[in-house]
Amino acid sequence: MNNSNNLAPVSQAIRSSWERCERTHNLSRDVGNPILRLQTSEVAPRLEALIEHIGGRHGIFRKLAGVASDAGHCLVVTDKD
Repeated sequence: MNNSNNLAPVSQAIRSSWERCERTHNLSRDVGNPILRLQTSEVAPRLEALIEHIGGRHGIFRKLAGVASDAGHCLVVTDKD
């Protein structure tokens, strides 16, 4: 099977994702932004708040990530900040 045929759905998915980001969140793919990485001390309280918000069911993210991975996708979880 031709490799370019396998990549066409992926390319369309990425293109659609960027269109949603531009339309919904006013993000631009042409702007170079630095990659920001949070320190453990910054992540820990956010994770605790998230786990509290979902009633302590943090294992659900492993299950959701597995479902996404099996479908050839990824799972991204973020807070409002």
